[in-house]
Amino acid sequence: MKSVSLSFEVPDGNNGNNMSLLRPGGDANDVISSYMLIADEGYARTYEVPMVQGRFFAAAGGQIDSMGVVINETLAKAMGWQPQDAVGRQVRTQQDNKVFNVVGVMKDFHFGSMQRAIQPIVFLHVSQMPIYRYLSIRLHPGNMPASVAAVKQKWAQLMPGAPFEYKFMDETLAKVYTTELQLKQAAYIATGLALLIALLGILGVVSLNVHKRAKEIGIRKVLGASVAGIVSLFVKDMLGVLLVAVLLACPAAFFLMRHWLQDYVYHVPITATPFVITTAALALLTVALIVAQTIRTAQMNPVKSLRTE
Repeated sequence: MKSVSLSFEVPDGNNGNNMSLLRPGGDANDVISSYMLIADEGYARTYEVPMVQGRFFAAAGGQIDSMGVVINETLAKAMGWQPQDAVGRQVRTQQDNKVFNVVGVMKDFHFGSMQRAIQPIVFLHVSQMPIYRYLSIRLHPGNMPASVAAVKQKWAQLMPGAPFEYKFMDETLAKVYTTELQLKQAAYIATGLALLIALLGILGVVSLNVHKRAKEIGIRKVLGASVAGIVSLFVKDMLGVLLVAVLLACPAAFFLMRHWLQDYVYHVPITATPFVITTAALALLTVALIVAQTIRTAQMNPVKSLRTE
């Protein structure tokens, strides 16, 4: 194993503890509500969250400041400090007027879903508040079953009779975004079905159009029209319909996506690229269907299409 940490919370979005801190220079009612996380000095190393300044509790030689706390960048800014200058400052609690020393500033990270903005966070060491429920272990990549078996064996030696229960952090994080993952899967299925229905519709319209205009195709061939010219005639007709559909669908999709993304504090910008790619792909498929349907009729002997009963 690479590192181990003892904590009361893991970054899965579930946090029931908050700490109200007084803003420097403000009155007793000017407070900042912050997540309060309890962890040991191995937490940042185990979850590989970098420090902006200072240390994550442990000083040289492993000494722990009994009144030291670690804050994130968001809390430092909320206090009116620059993150790189916050080490050595003091924070005071509203509840009991207790004073803590800032020994480190941790880089901002998402403790929960990206639907919400990163919240102010203050870390207390487990020695200050000895309550914990998670033992986080970062394993070396490779033979995961063997590593888990070794951890289980060591657990049985240290905690005989205690049940060994574990879960992987990637699975835990996936649960945080369960709704988004389900929506993603539903979107893929809906897109596939919509594309299939659209292509079947285009196939039907083209087939019907070719059948109805069979005599016209024959007359055009008699008058010297080439197969490519006849095919291009049908392509132009269908691409006009496709252009109208794109002009109606793209603005609707843009506004729907923008409305959905506004529920997330952090999201990607909507650009024209996906609309252009989708339109180009649909146009190519439409042209392929038109060519496949019309080229056979255009190559037929015009006598057959002009014959009357």
